[in-house]
Amino acid sequence: MLDPNDLRAAALLDSKVQERLTSVQRATTPVYQDTPGRPTPCGSAVLLRVGDCRFALTAAHVVDCSHSVPLYIGSSGQPVRFHGTKITTRLKPGQTREEDKLDVAIVCLDSQTTRYIDDNEFIEVQQIDADRKDLDDEILLVAGYPGSRRRDLPSKQTLEVTLYPFLACSRVRSRYAPVQRDPAHHLILGFSKKRLWRQGVRVIAPDLSEMSGCGVWSVYDPAGELLERPRLVGLLTEWHRHGDPWIAATRVEVVLAGIWKNFPELRASLPNLN
Repeated sequence: MLDPNDLRAAALLDSKVQERLTSVQRATTPVYQDTPGRPTPCGSAVLLRVGDCRFALTAAHVVDCSHSVPLYIGSSGQPVRFHGTKITTRLKPGQTREEDKLDVAIVCLDSQTTRYIDDNEFIEVQQIDADRKDLDDEILLVAGYPGSRRRDLPSKQTLEVTLYPFLACSRVRSRYAPVQRDPAHHLILGFSKKRLWRQGVRVIAPDLSEMSGCGVWSVYDPAGELLERPRLVGLLTEWHRHGDPWIAATRVEVVLAGIWKNFPELRASLPNLN
């Protein structure tokens, strides 16, 4: 596959992938904490519809504070209170969320939230790329809302945020064991802030801290053809900036297994996993 640091991959992002971002942009939402004075970005989420249920998928550490600090998600119309049934990866006795290598949350949104979100802002199950075994050394799309790309507009009492999409190359299986990640549950991608290209120009990427919980998407099908719509393969959960920088995503199969277990009425609507 192409190295995402070269100009060919930059051209791919700028043209072919950018043309296919509509559904990704609609389904990707920022998550905010309702802090005094102004909202504080704390992560990103992906909106998914399964049967009659609407879900927000994100990182568990993004929603762990929801019992003490109200959370909001963005929508095409307005910020919406983040209400629903929350399921997160379970911590072992004595374990902290920082030690949780899966770190995902599934929130089944209730009517207080979904009434303000258009149906076309949710991806369907058909836009999930589950059970892909060929994602080594593959170009993947990452798209979320970095906090450093926000803009406060006090005169309009508005916080403006911008989706930041970029391509990253997944690492081969031999690179997982040294960082104690399981390729059955994770995707490891190389990422260097100073080695991204935009429109043929080298740029410095923003910090990824508030992108936790955003989607990681396949852009090629198993035959190597560019997909008309990117498909969800994982949720971004970690960013390691030192040494040989890398980011980690929890595979979408973990999320689907959580929905399967906790919402048995939706099993007929879920893809089969081998």
